[in-house]
Amino acid sequence: MFGGAAVFTAFAALGLALAVSKSDRFSVGLGFVAAVGFGSLATLGLRSFTRLRARIALNETGIWYLPHSGKCTFIPWKDVSNVKADDTGQRLVLTDASKRREIRVEYQLQHFKNVRDSVLAHSAAQIHEHASSLTCFHRTWVNKVIFAVVGSPFLIISWVNYKQGLNGMPLFFPLCFGIMAGIMVVMDPLRGSITSEAVTIEYPGWKRTILFDSITRIAIEDVHSRGNAWAAVVIERKKNGPIKLFRFNEGSVALHDALQTAWINAGQRKEPADRC
Repeated sequence: MFGGAAVFTAFAALGLALAVSKSDRFSVGLGFVAAVGFGSLATLGLRSFTRLRARIALNETGIWYLPHSGKCTFIPWKDVSNVKADDTGQRLVLTDASKRREIRVEYQLQHFKNVRDSVLAHSAAQIHEHASSLTCFHRTWVNKVIFAVVGSPFLIISWVNYKQGLNGMPLFFPLCFGIMAGIMVVMDPLRGSITSEAVTIEYPGWKRTILFDSITRIAIEDVHSRGNAWAAVVIERKKNGPIKLFRFNEGSVALHDALQTAWINAGQRKEPADRC
């Protein structure tokens, strides 16, 4: 933490120094934004690099966190009280009942899928106890913010060009990019609600309902993109393509368990009627 704060402070100081050396307010504001942005990225990169140098070991007894330097942490499986998927931070977080011991398993870990499967198998009861009471899952605003930040400048450029009387490519090219970003915001979920018969996924201005009897498989899969790894809950259906749900505040592990449990229960309730 201290090293990350030092890096952030250094970048912020450098950016502000360059900004103050200019006379206009725009340069000061731009320098401040650049300092915050690059400082945050540097801090995140340093912390991620430090964590990725750590190792994870596990057997039938428990799980160990072995940092590159410092004291290791061990939690027996019987003491694990909660397993939460921090999908935005790209890690599994295991804690014991006292909340004093915590182990973070990064998604970028080599053979992460095998490690995750083992963790989920040894902690199935604790995970189910935590997820069984959840019926509403909330999507993070990360994607919406990214799409808004990317799309807004194009819309502003298009509006400025329109006010200046420009037509053709100077007007429609940035407008198309802005509209595309807006569509991505509308297609990004807000929340998911689970009932005894279906799961409803709500989007800005619309929603879709997926009946459990139309689902053929629910699983956790990793989505890799540009060095990042995201844990997605995949819902496969009898008709149409699969639906991937990721970056929910409650985590992919809890979402998967809640969906899997509701889907199985719905099938068990339907079996007696089918036999008749």
